[in-house]
Amino acid sequence: MNNEKTVEPSPWLKQNKFGISSTKENQTHQIFESISERYDMMNSVISIFLHKVWRKDVIKSIKLIKGTNAIDLCCGTGELTLTLAQAICPGKVYGLDFSEKMLEKAREKEKRFNVPNVNFLSGNVKNLPFENDFFHYVTVCFGLRNVADYMDALKEIHRVLKPGGKLACLETSRPTIPVFKELYYLYMRFLVPYLGKIFTGSAEEYLWLQESTWAFPDKKTLAVQFRKAGFENIVIKQYLGGVAAMHLGIKPLNKQ
Repeated sequence: MNNEKTVEPSPWLKQNKFGISSTKENQTHQIFESISERYDMMNSVISIFLHKVWRKDVIKSIKLIKGTNAIDLCCGTGELTLTLAQAICPGKVYGLDFSEKMLEKAREKEKRFNVPNVNFLSGNVKNLPFENDFFHYVTVCFGLRNVADYMDALKEIHRVLKPGGKLACLETSRPTIPVFKELYYLYMRFLVPYLGKIFTGSAEEYLWLQESTWAFPDKKTLAVQFRKAGFENIVIKQYLGGVAAMHLGIKPLNKQ
C-alpha cells in the first residue's frame, strides 16, 4: 500500500495561515511562494550545507553526455538546474516549477552566472509541455514529495524520457538506524521549525517539511513505484544515514 494513500494529514495541513482545507498542491504552491526569498539559505541551514554535495553527486551519478538535453523538475531557485546546464553544455536544459517567485530567483541566478543553455518555465509535473521521448535526462531534487500523486508524476516523466534515458530523484528520506532515526525525528519536528522561526520569522512553513517527509514513501516503497511506472535498473543511494536518498532509474530501450 502506498504511504501517500494512508497518511492522515496533520491539523496544520488541514488548517493553517495559508487557508482552510486547501488541496496539497495549492498549499505547497503557497508555501513555496512565501519562502522563496530565504529558500536557499534555509536549505543550507537544515542540511548543514550538505545538500550542495548531494546535488553534485546526483550530477556525477547520471553520467551526463555533453550535447544531450535534460529537464530539472520542481527546480525551485535553479540550484541543480544551472549545474546541470553547465555540465551538459552545449546541450539544452529546462528548469520547470509551479512557483513563479522561485523561478524569479532561478532567472536571477541564470543572469548572474551567465548560463546560456538553460530555460526556466512555469508548469506542472503532472502535465509536462513536451512530446514523448524528448529528454535524455530528468532530475527531481526535493520536489517529488510535494506532488499530489507520485505515480502520475513518475508516469509523466517516463513518457517524456527517451528510451534509455535516466531519471534521478533526490529526496528526503527516513533513517532506519536505531536511536539516530529518533533523534532525526526530533530534529525535524522541533528544531527545524525553530530555525525557520529564527531565520525567516515563521515556523509554520517548516512544519510542512516534517509532514511531507513522513508522508512520503520510504526508499524501498519508492523503488517499487519507479518499477510500476516503467523504470528499470533502479539504484538507491543513501546520504547521511538515510536522511536523504537518490533513486536512479532508466527507461527501457524497448518501451513497455
